[in-house]
Amino acid sequence: MGNLNKVFLMGNLTRDPEIRYAQSGTAVTNVGLAINRRVKDRSTDQWRDEVDFVNAVFFGVRGEKLAQFFRKGSPILIEGSLRYSSWETPQGERRSKLEVVGDNWEFCGRGEGGGGGGSSNEQGGYQQSPPPQSQSNYPQSAPPPQQSGPPPQRSAPPPPPNDLPPYDESAFADDDVPF
Repeated sequence: MGNLNKVFLMGNLTRDPEIRYAQSGTAVTNVGLAINRRVKDRSTDQWRDEVDFVNAVFFGVRGEKLAQFFRKGSPILIEGSLRYSSWETPQGERRSKLEVVGDNWEFCGRGEGGGGGGSSNEQGGYQQSPPPQSQSNYPQSAPPPQQSGPPPQRSAPPPPPNDLPPYDESAFADDDVPF
């Protein structure tokens, strides 16, 4: 039987990304993630939010870019794998931790391009993020679905903007083809 070590986590950053560099020059970026979940209290029959906190680490350019675009409170989707580490402190105590080694990340939530950001009145950035918005650069042409009645008809998205210069075939010779 094969093994699979893959996680997808979506939540809000608990602190600004911390970037350091190894002796080899590789960027090592550490982030903390708060992930909200709804649970029903069996004794009161009421729903309440609970928060799970997870640490993640990114290496190289992906970590540098994460530190560039995200701040405390930013909503983020992280894809990666779990890594278990254990060590002994100088005092002889055994320590261990389980963290996510990030392979990829995506903007999600507020759709501001910078992933939003925490402000001083946002309860430390641990608020539940709104549902993910479209990742498209095009405006949405249909209103959000309504509670009752038939679903609204969606029109086709507008064509992409034409901001490329016109193609000039005379700029290339047959010798420029690499094969």
